[in-house]
Amino acid sequence: MEATCLVVLLRFCVQILAFPAYLLWYLGIWEPLCKKLFPYFMAVVTICYNKHMSDKTKEMFSNLKDFASPTGALTLLEIGAGTGSNFQFYPMGCKIICTDPNPNFQKFLDKSLAENPHVQVERCLVAPAEDLHQVPAASVDVVVSTLVLCSVKNPEQVMKEVLRVLRPGGAFYFLEHVAGAPSSWTLFWQQIYDPTWICLFDGCHLARETWNDLEKAGFSELKLRHIHAPLKWHPTRPHIIGYAKFLNKSLAENPHVQVERCLVAPAEDLHQVPAASVDVVVSTLVLCSVKSPEQVMKEVLWVLRPGSAFYFLEHVAGAPSSWTLFWQQIYDPTWICLFDGCHLARETWNDLEKAGFSELKLRHIHAPLKWHPTRPHIIGYAVK
Repeated sequence: MEATCLVVLLRFCVQILAFPAYLLWYLGIWEPLCKKLFPYFMAVVTICYNKHMSDKTKEMFSNLKDFASPTGALTLLEIGAGTGSNFQFYPMGCKIICTDPNPNFQKFLDKSLAENPHVQVERCLVAPAEDLHQVPAASVDVVVSTLVLCSVKNPEQVMKEVLRVLRPGGAFYFLEHVAGAPSSWTLFWQQIYDPTWICLFDGCHLARETWNDLEKAGFSELKLRHIHAPLKWHPTRPHIIGYAKFLNKSLAENPHVQVERCLVAPAEDLHQVPAASVDVVVSTLVLCSVKSPEQVMKEVLWVLRPGSAFYFLEHVAGAPSSWTLFWQQIYDPTWICLFDGCHLARETWNDLEKAGFSELKLRHIHAPLKWHPTRPHIIGYAVK
């Protein structure tokens, strides 16, 4: 609801009462002081909070293991880890990456780790939730946020980062205090306290409609409930709790497959995939665009185990002296420029024949496509 004259008046009264803090903020003293003192405040608050909310938190985290990778390992990223009060709820052997923009939480994190030896912390990063560039894309199974999204500067950017670091099939768990129901007394008082609350409590917003950011983020499935936390102070009682699944469209449509990892890497450099570790390599409409087909073949043979196969379906150069090849050669330089390095007249079968496979099954076909220069294809497989 819009701030009424009464809300504005009462806001002003609250701000007068908090004048010393505003003065310190204006002088540049409050923010660094808050950064140092806030971890001590949160260490006390989280003990009280968990006392009232532990049942809800346990219930929320009860299916964490469902999102472990196919190997059974669970890698979890907690944004705004704070004092590490959630460690007690994580399953045995869970590997944790912690992030928080405030380095003064570190000693409280260390204490929580000592009290929870069943979890392993891989890294503790001093970073805002809006910038997780130190965490590789598609590298974690679960992201957790509890009482964090109320304080971030850009919730939309946080959602983008969460989706970036989650592997397909992973999940984002959240427990956040939010704005009260429209026209409620809770929202009325939230709007009164909000400007001062933001100043006093390290950017925390009382009246943020965080559920909107989650709904707009692009998760494939969102399980979200509005609850009233059993807390003493009414303006912080409205909460949302739940988790959101991340599947890209193809995975959502094909639940019969499991994705272990998604790597940002060129086909010429597959060093992140161990040697002789895969049964099949697949390439469809890829070899036309790589910079070095010869190097790609070397990488394919390196990652394939003996006796396994490389499957391919690629558009290629037309037959010698054909009109198709004639037009391919005309369009090729412009085509390469316009379509991300794609070559119309590449003789990919030569690279396959020279690669050193023990067996090569390859057929030239004419794909039933409308545009003649992309009709010549090769299809088949090669055995290592």
